[in-house]
Amino acid sequence: MKRYVPILTLALILLLCVRHAGVGKVTVVDDLGYRVTVKRYPERIVSLAPSNTEILFAIGAGDRVVGVTRYCEYPPKAVELVKEGKIAVIGGYTTVDIEKVVELKPDLVVASYGNGLKTIEKLRSLGIPVVCLNPKNLTQVMHDIWLLGVLTGERRNASRLIDWMKEKIREVEEVVGKARVRPRVVHIIWNRPIWVSGRGTFVDEIIRL
Repeated sequence: MKRYVPILTLALILLLCVRHAGVGKVTVVDDLGYRVTVKRYPERIVSLAPSNTEILFAIGAGDRVVGVTRYCEYPPKAVELVKEGKIAVIGGYTTVDIEKVVELKPDLVVASYGNGLKTIEKLRSLGIPVVCLNPKNLTQVMHDIWLLGVLTGERRNASRLIDWMKEKIREVEEVVGKARVRPRVVHIIWNRPIWVSGRGTFVDEIIRL
C-alpha cells in the first residue's frame, strides 16, 4: 500500500522551503509557516517537547541537546544526561521557563504547537531561532524528521530513520491486513479534561493502520 511520500519526494518538498541564507546559515519554513534562519549547524539545541527530543536523539543530534522538558523521558540516554546535569530541564510542556531557555544560550529551539504561540513568539522576540513542529499525519512526521536532519546536518541518519519507519509500517499493514476482527479503540491523551485522538491526527492514523 503506497500511502507514504518517498524520501526523494520529501527531499524535493524541502527544496522548496529550505534555502541557504549566506555562509554558515540555512533558512527553513517551519510547520507554522515561519521563515527561520538557523546557524549551520546548531551546537546548542533546546527541545520543548518529548517527540522533538526523541527525534533529535534518533538522528544523532542528541549530543547537542542542552535543554529538555520534564516530560522528555525517552530515549534513556536523554534521561541519563539530565541526571548527570549535562542537559537542563526547562519546565513542562505547556509551562516552559523562558528564563531558563535564555540562560542556556541556544542557537536552535525546537518547539511544538502545544507549547503555546505566546511562548514561541516570546522566544522569537528575544532573538532566539525557533522552529516549530506541528505534524498532522505520518507523512508530516517524516517531513519533520527530515527537516531536523537538514537543520542539524544529520540528513543521512534522518533518511535512514524514515526508511526504517516505512518498512515497519509495511510489516504492520501486512499482518493486520489478514485480520478478521477489528477492535473499537479510543486513545485518551489527557484526563482533566478528557482529550482523545480524533480523526485527522497522526495517532488516529496509526491506530487505523
